[in-house]
Amino acid sequence: MAHANIRRIGAWGGSLPVFREGVNPTVAKGGVQMGTFEATMATQMAAWRTCARPRAPPGRCCASASTSRGRMEAGERPRVKVCGVTTPEDARLAADSGADYVGMICWSGSKRDVKGKAKEVAQAAKEGGSIPVCVFVDGTAEDIVAKCEEADVEYAQLHGEEARRALPEIPTKIKVIYAISADAEGNVLTPMPSQVVDEYNRAKASVRKQRNPVTTAYDWVSGGRRTVEWLLIDGVRAGSGETFGWNKLKVPKGCSRKGWLLAGGLGPDNVQLALETLRPDGVDVATGVSDEGGVRKDETKVKAFVQAVERTAAALSP
Repeated sequence: MAHANIRRIGAWGGSLPVFREGVNPTVAKGGVQMGTFEATMATQMAAWRTCARPRAPPGRCCASASTSRGRMEAGERPRVKVCGVTTPEDARLAADSGADYVGMICWSGSKRDVKGKAKEVAQAAKEGGSIPVCVFVDGTAEDIVAKCEEADVEYAQLHGEEARRALPEIPTKIKVIYAISADAEGNVLTPMPSQVVDEYNRAKASVRKQRNPVTTAYDWVSGGRRTVEWLLIDGVRAGSGETFGWNKLKVPKGCSRKGWLLAGGLGPDNVQLALETLRPDGVDVATGVSDEGGVRKDETKVKAFVQAVERTAAALSP
């Protein structure tokens, strides 16, 4: 039985479990006394099944529960995320208008930086029934977690190279929206989550091998996290209000648990075309619902955007 399990792991392309010394040689399972090897095997296989995921080939996304069909095909309205919210008043406006997520930019380089008011804005969003999201461009995993905890927010959006590199070390208690960029031709320019985690694990394994090259094995349990809640596809210049090549975009599949969000140049006037063209699971808007100053939200535009999503979803649903 144990040897059959070993062969099965190999057939799936994974690494063999790491056996530890000192296991009780008479662990009972189903009324049967198991020896040291069998008991260890049972323990390690349970951990492997719980924590391991089939690893994707280089450059491919890992398998996940991401929807194979858009929400509209399933009769659901796409999710709406209003981003770049800077005040509790705008958070309540977005929530009352029907936004599912309210994004707050936690980066001093943006004119929409929430500037230490994230907790107030997040509370206003939650009171209105929306989920607040802290958006990061830089920062370590420790910084990202600390800011989320300070604001009492469970979602972090990784929207910059440094923030994306922190993914493997962000604990799973923080739900992640992972942003990638696409150019005017629809080409994705950003590493996928699985690629970031694979690079992290390779670097970690290299350090372990330097310490003990004989006994080092891949650690399925403490390896970097591979799952994100949402994949968000934006243009090259995030927050610019510019669209990209929707018609040419090849959406990566199976990279997230809940599906993907479209961002980049969306507004009340073109969100219908975007939904009809790409059928995303959700849409993200910032500039398209902002006032002339580009920071505060325009009530008329926010409501018009959500209403356009709802009308389009109703027209496209089965």
